[in-house]
Amino acid sequence: TMDVSVRLYDKPAALLAKPIQIGDYSCHANLDLEPNATNLRHLIHVEDDFEPLFDLDAGYKNHIRKNPKNYENDLLHLQEWAISERGFFNNDYKKVFRNADIVCARGTLTNIAKTPFMGGEPWRIVAVRNDDIIYLHNCGAIDGTTFHPSTDVAANHREYWGHNFQRIMTSRNPDLAKLGGFDDSEVVDCRETYSVVYRSDIIMPGEDRIKLAYSSEIKAVDEWQLCRLQNTERPYL
Repeated sequence: TMDVSVRLYDKPAALLAKPIQIGDYSCHANLDLEPNATNLRHLIHVEDDFEPLFDLDAGYKNHIRKNPKNYENDLLHLQEWAISERGFFNNDYKKVFRNADIVCARGTLTNIAKTPFMGGEPWRIVAVRNDDIIYLHNCGAIDGTTFHPSTDVAANHREYWGHNFQRIMTSRNPDLAKLGGFDDSEVVDCRETYSVVYRSDIIMPGEDRIKLAYSSEIKAVDEWQLCRLQNTERPYL
């Protein structure tokens, strides 16, 4: 059992050190993984006076949702990425993950971090130790085997509008994005994703550190708006 009293968890917060990218991969509609940026999307550049005329409901009947059960594959995809990289590190996964103590997907961290402070659907996480690395597997927020789509039609449409707007305002083609062109024919397929692998540290109040490697889905990069990181300009994610 877990006591969710805020009083018990009202303690000095741990800090997440600035993450460093150590890899990336793309996941396709068949859930196969490629260790590359094939599915990376670029934010389309538009002028300040741009007036959009989009029908965000267009294509609703044809779009493909991502079954929440598929989120259980996040750790599997991270491990598949590591397998593709191990040849560069003498088959040493500790080196692949840059000496991380814990490996997981970002969504797993979110579930753990929010639990003491908010309610919601129950979740289950399995921890497995192998070669001095603890892998955290998110078993999903649903009860085992069956996913039932929401019957709230209005809510389903609103969810689609967000996915469709993201699809319209981004492109896999960086040249098309730079020219401000739009492709309205692309079907929204929520299974096609691009993720980055990060290495970071969780710094505890006593200065102890937990070395962490995790994957995080990236919706798009904005190559026209740069941020400065240690004297180096990088695109916003």
